Amino acid sequence: MEIGKRHACPSCGWYLRKQGMRCPVCGGLPGPDGAVTASRLSEEELAAGLRSGRLIVTLSRLGMAICIAAAVVTLALAQWAVLVLSLLALVFFVALHIYHGSRMKHLVAVNIVRGALDEMFDVEAYSHQHYIGSATIGEAGLVRDWNECSGSDYVKGSYKGVQFAFSDIKLVDVQESTDSDGGTTQTRTTRFQGQWIVLDTKKAIEHPLRLRERPQRRLSGKYTKSKSDVETENETFNTKFQILTRDPHTAFYVLTPHFMETIVRLDERANARTYLGFLGQQVHVAVDNGRDSFEVKKSADVKNLPQLRTRIQGEISYIIAIVDELLQNKYLFGEEN
Repeated sequence: MEIGKRHACPSCGWYLRKQGMRCPVCGGLPGPDGAVTASRLSEEELAAGLRSGRLIVTLSRLGMAICIAAAVVTLALAQWAVLVLSLLALVFFVALHIYHGSRMKHLVAVNIVRGALDEMFDVEAYSHQHYIGSATIGEAGLVRDWNECSGSDYVKGSYKGVQFAFSDIKLVDVQESTDSDGGTTQTRTTRFQGQWIVLDTKKAIEHPLRLRERPQRRLSGKYTKSKSDVETENETFNTKFQILTRDPHTAFYVLTPHFMETIVRLDERANARTYLGFLGQQVHVAVDNGRDSFEVKKSADVKNLPQLRTRIQGEISYIIAIVDELLQNKYLFGEEN
């Protein structure tokens, strides 16, 4: 596939300098017909690629800092020629940082994330550049007051025979205001950032049921109050979660005593806010933990690849634990008569 004057690897989509070259990200080598069998780099090639990428990213950050300092000094001294050179060098280091940062993410996605996910799920498709559509997120109605959706690390497949879609999601409320002089100010408030999974149920849920974990006050640690449509016999669950439904019977079938106890127990160690939605033939599980999955966060990550794979699998263990509990609910996932 040709993109401008560059070519995209048919296996992983990374941009190649010329057609027919071996992909430096996935290791794929196009055949005479242009087809590439899905491939991965060797452990040695991957480790070397991550080390060099990390080094270049670090040096580019240092270069950006030096260029900014030089620009400030030369501006104060009115050294215009040096200022222009400093700004040009800054553009170069920024571009270098963006390119190699993106390349590292692609290396991790193709060679580590996909492999780690394959051990957990039957993966049909994976793309670290895509995410669950904003229409699907909006229809769930779990997070309020947002108008911008972005994300990454889209996974489609099946888990224990149940079809699912998963991705990182970030929901932002973007507001613009205009002052008396006509100046425009934009404010951005993050409403949700974390992981989102959508499961296909065995039967349609006629009446929607939504669970929103209430926010905690910073000083007291107590949960804020918001009205629920249903009160269960589990007072701890009632305190943590707002329950929204027009049909109490649906809540009764879904919120079994064991399920509520499990959610409360898991939530206590998750350090995140949990949302669950039961709508139509879908179950949504969303975990607002303020971070993206599957990122190379520090240099130690590239030194121990098995440990990195284990961390990647662990990053979605909370959602998987909730899903495992949900799959035991015959009302949602039992075979229809």
